[in-house]
Amino acid sequence: MEQSITITDVEAGDVDILWEKVKGNLELSLEYGRGEYTMEDVHLALLDGSMRLWIGYDDKGKLLASAVCQLVNYPQKRVCYVLIAGGGFFEIWEEASVCIEDWAKANGAHSICAYTRKGVAKKMRNYEWREVYTVIEKDLGKRRLH
Repeated sequence: MEQSITITDVEAGDVDILWEKVKGNLELSLEYGRGEYTMEDVHLALLDGSMRLWIGYDDKGKLLASAVCQLVNYPQKRVCYVLIAGGGFFEIWEEASVCIEDWAKANGAHSICAYTRKGVAKKMRNYEWREVYTVIEKDLGKRRLH
């Protein structure tokens, strides 16, 4: 029997109710990041509404995955970024993407973007995502003087 999956966003006022449950999923994802955010940064941004929490759970209420999105305004367009995703989020992406896309469109976004590892980017091609550019980085914290 196929399990039923529910995807929903979480209002800022309800974040603390779920925070301890989703925190572990999100922390693991941040380990793959480049130090842009701490868990405290994400928590505060979810509470003030500048980021949006998404959760996926089964018909028994078991949390399957969580993700965090943020709308970013550029001079010519508005983009919804999937900043953090964890706990098997990409395994339920087909269901989740419809919900996030609808929310993003309703909030004026023209596209959805995500910074991912190469393996995830390859999987996302199955869902009509495309690689648009490669980001490179140089750490300036360990500079040497002549």
